[in-house]
Amino acid sequence: MNNRARIIEPEAFKAQFEAAVKVLEQRIIGTRLGSHDLTRLFVGPEGVLELVAKRLELTPMAEYYKYDMVMFAEKDTEHFYEQQTYAKVLNVVVEHELKWGMSVEEMNKLTQVNAPLRVLITYPNSEEEQEVIIRKFEKILRYADWAGDIATSRQVLIICGGVDENRTYWDFYTYQNTGLVKI
Repeated sequence: MNNRARIIEPEAFKAQFEAAVKVLEQRIIGTRLGSHDLTRLFVGPEGVLELVAKRLELTPMAEYYKYDMVMFAEKDTEHFYEQQTYAKVLNVVVEHELKWGMSVEEMNKLTQVNAPLRVLITYPNSEEEQEVIIRKFEKILRYADWAGDIATSRQVLIICGGVDENRTYWDFYTYQNTGLVKI
């Protein structure tokens, strides 16, 4: 299998993320925003991101080299023992940050990894905070885009979410050459 061909587009990830959230929405609503239980619900076994990976036909692995979640198509069994889990290619790398103010650290971390899709999920408290953090992400990405390929080859998807009493809500942004664009 040629893993280099397993490019997951931001729109495909978004569609599967929305479907997975719908399945677990009542559990998400029942979990206090900002609690570590929410992180477990997203990153843990049978969580949102595991569902996304399965829907994308990728293998999920939590806490892989300090990344909250990675998704890959194939293990490297040529260079490592079968019982070890080393990916040939990281197709998707995800960071989930409860504290929106600290999410700039996670964005910086994502700029350091070479993957076709890097995803950051965070939870601003208001539209104003979301606008502030999106502009910060934009600056970090512009600086990191030394090869001019973040809009095309090493894409970024930012998911800003929230929960109220009855529903979850999500905004999605991708990096284009002009900056971050809502999709």
